[in-house]
Amino acid sequence: MHISYWLLSAWIFFLAVLGVTMAIPMKRQMINVERLKFPSGIAAAETLKSLHGVGHDGGESNSAKLLFTWGGIGIAIAAVRDWFGWIPALYNTFGARMSLYTIQVDASMILVGAGALMGIKVCVSILIGGILNWGILAPQMMDKGVIGHPLPYIRSMEDLQFPLTIPAGRALSFEVVQANKDYLLEDGADTTILSYPWKQQVTYSSLSELAAALNNPKLPDGGTNPLYGKVRVMEPEDAYLRKTSGDAN
Repeated sequence: MHISYWLLSAWIFFLAVLGVTMAIPMKRQMINVERLKFPSGIAAAETLKSLHGVGHDGGESNSAKLLFTWGGIGIAIAAVRDWFGWIPALYNTFGARMSLYTIQVDASMILVGAGALMGIKVCVSILIGGILNWGILAPQMMDKGVIGHPLPYIRSMEDLQFPLTIPAGRALSFEVVQANKDYLLEDGADTTILSYPWKQQVTYSSLSELAAALNNPKLPDGGTNPLYGKVRVMEPEDAYLRKTSGDAN
């Protein structure tokens, strides 16, 4: 659903006002009172200190040297990964199944630097929580059906305008998208193209009527439905409901 320009502008404006209004009391409480450490603020402060620091011999300080050295390493890794494409962005070090739950090694120095700024206690806490939730609980809940995997969905290869009249001999092509390669349908999902030529002219008044026809073993012209038994066609707003025992795969 595309939001209109004026509605989107109003949303961004009031969101910005809310952010600016809340920033002052949050800063007073979290920084002045509780003195919490924020990685972005600490990184900015350390960068300024390193750039303006001076060593005992009047030259550039060791902090500045380390800053530029590791900054250069980070840029080199990003260039090799994103520009030349010589290495992947993520490594499935812990297996393909764990990669479905985002447990992977990231080829980046950003999180390494953030972890150094947050400290070992916070990092260990995040690590334990990530392993417990995504490495143990999430796979078990998926296996037991507590968390449902997205259903395969079907989409037309062309825009359909209703009422839809399909002349005899015309073929409609549908793309069946199956979420069986990654945890997101958009990432690496398999697709199957199914096409069916109507043998006689048929008119569908709405999407619901077309979806109902595509769920039957036989199409209105008497031909065999190529989608039957492969995917259940539903209204878009119901496309991610979990299947019941009687539904087709």
